Amino acid sequence: MEQQVTVGVETITPEFARDVMARQDAMASASGTPVNRSVQRFRVENYARQMSEGRWQMNGVPVIFNGERMLDGQHRMLAVIRADRAVPMLVVRGVNTSAFHTIDVGKTRSTADVLSVRGITNTALTAAAAALVMAYERFGAPTTNQTFRFAQGEIADYVTANAERWGQAVHAMQAAHQVVGAPAVLTALSYLVAGHPVERVEFFARLKDGVNLGPDSPILHLRRVLSDARTARKTTRMHIRMAVTIKAWNAYIQKRSMRLLRWKDDEEFPRVIV
Repeated sequence: MEQQVTVGVETITPEFARDVMARQDAMASASGTPVNRSVQRFRVENYARQMSEGRWQMNGVPVIFNGERMLDGQHRMLAVIRADRAVPMLVVRGVNTSAFHTIDVGKTRSTADVLSVRGITNTALTAAAAALVMAYERFGAPTTNQTFRFAQGEIADYVTANAERWGQAVHAMQAAHQVVGAPAVLTALSYLVAGHPVERVEFFARLKDGVNLGPDSPILHLRRVLSDARTARKTTRMHIRMAVTIKAWNAYIQKRSMRLLRWKDDEEFPRVIV
């Protein structure tokens, strides 16, 4: 006889989540095999942060149970424990365990997909650059912390709220991407568009064409560093490209000459002059 499937909204408390996870651990210990997939810590931290900040939304994706066995929802349960917050979730009970292999096998919706629905163009580059920009604003540098990632909704909200800035950034990106690589330009531009409109246009125009640049020009040195980064066999990390772009901009806007442009990991990450 098949189990009766029930569907309803339940308030998931930290106590309930701890009890659920303890039962999963007990079942795994008894059977000698895992009952859930490996935990992705960045996902747990991501969900927990949304819960703590009151951003968590019930989106219709259910937590699924077969009796005491949880077929889907471990990251959400761990996030409730991590955030120590009770949140409502859609819960489906009575799903046959044999259905486990069919859960979450479809194409994952990317941040670019979310942006596309909102009418944003150049979605893949915008999503990548926006995440770097948001990390810069939050931490003072693009984070390389693998346990921290912004939620798709956070990135989409940020881009939507700054649509005019992003539109200008995309325009400049298209002009200079052949030289420096689109993400680096887009990331730096997201700050530069806040001020110095005439200087900004000149900076990126010369970054593109290299015309009338003296040997001590910050733009000349930036062109060389970023062009080398594009052609080098060893990939130059994005946060380094972002740092040298900011350093060159700062020197340019302060009318300082430059003989050498570089940035090392032990340096403080530069702040943009706006």
